[in-house]
Amino acid sequence: MILIGLDPGFAAFGMVAWCDGRFTRSQVWRSARGEDAASVDNLLRGRSMAESVRNFGSGATGVCVEAMSFARHASTAHKMGIAWGVLAATVDAPVFQLSPQKVRKLLGLNLGATKGDIQRVVLRLHPELEALQPKQTGLWEHHYDAAAVLVAWMQTEEGRFLVGKATNTEEGNG
Repeated sequence: MILIGLDPGFAAFGMVAWCDGRFTRSQVWRSARGEDAASVDNLLRGRSMAESVRNFGSGATGVCVEAMSFARHASTAHKMGIAWGVLAATVDAPVFQLSPQKVRKLLGLNLGATKGDIQRVVLRLHPELEALQPKQTGLWEHHYDAAAVLVAWMQTEEGRFLVGKATNTEEGNG
């Protein structure tokens, strides 16, 4: 069973893969930066994002993603709509969603938890994630947010059932 955790965004898209009981790889897609960033149109950005998600998620059994929260600004809602459209067009596996509040609750955090709090909990549970963390400055939070939603989903009844069933099948017990 290969599960993918995603942290979708329009400027950066965090992705982690979980297989055989541990995290095995990580990638953060990032849109063009620098002076020409404004000239990168939405279509090109969406295509680049789709290629990255498609390549990373190839062969996935399931994809876990934090449910879209409703943006306060039309511009943000527009950008998140594009990111979710990319997900809809590129992911061929079942998609499991958890609200940001549910992720924090399942990780044993309060609703006011910071990105650093999420990182600490996820690293305590899965220390292998530290070696997979992107080296680029400012991208670590996407890596840990993608891992957090996957770790949280695996603690739900549905997650425990499906991961347990896959483990039994792989071991010849199912």
